[in-house]
Amino acid sequence: MVTLSLSLILAHCVFLQQFLFLMFYTYHHLNSIYCPSANSPVLSTVLLFFFSDFCVFQDLSTRKLIGTGEVRDGIYHYKPFSASVFHSQRISDSTLWHQQLGHPSTSSIPTTLNFPKSHLPCDVCARAKHTRLPFFLNTNKSTFCFNRIYCDIWGGYPTASYSGAHYFLTIVDDYSRTTWVYLMRMKSKTFTCLTNFCAMVKNQFNRTIKHVCTDNGQEFLSNNIQKNFHDYGILHERTCVDTPQ
Repeated sequence: MVTLSLSLILAHCVFLQQFLFLMFYTYHHLNSIYCPSANSPVLSTVLLFFFSDFCVFQDLSTRKLIGTGEVRDGIYHYKPFSASVFHSQRISDSTLWHQQLGHPSTSSIPTTLNFPKSHLPCDVCARAKHTRLPFFLNTNKSTFCFNRIYCDIWGGYPTASYSGAHYFLTIVDDYSRTTWVYLMRMKSKTFTCLTNFCAMVKNQFNRTIKHVCTDNGQEFLSNNIQKNFHDYGILHERTCVDTPQ
């Protein structure tokens, strides 16, 4: 058993007293590293976290940082922890008040409170207070039913429905806003549901669907669906990526 420092003890290891560096190699014997606990004479196990170019020793019971190991030539060189390696950057009074008050704007703070105003750029304000221009109203409105329909798939839900479905296909008519919902056990049933819906519209309402609007899901881009759209003259309109509006 070798004592590297007052807070770190290595068991089942080879120690060379005349060697110039404190270094170690570990593979399976992580349970052989201990540290004396301040509250108990029994040795407590050390947590050892490995990273690409360094490692960290931490007491399992107290969560106290014990030391670090720096990789040099494939070997971890141990360095005891020193509180002086950490330093805190002083925050100005104006920035501190700005953060504690919830990042208010300068104009919203009453002058009677006499708080120091922060003129430094705030990263949180820049990210959280961004606004975008309003979207233009969509004037491309259908003038009759089934001229344009919107389709989307939801799922999969971990709990199956009574019929065993984990997905459902939603179809919305642009003119009447009427909605149809088809339960599906798999996304591959999308083609069957769409063809059944087009047949129902043709037979019951004597209408043909002109436009189908979907996202870029692969279930709407399959060869079967694309061939069906081409055969019946249906225009497939897809949304732009990253534009939920």
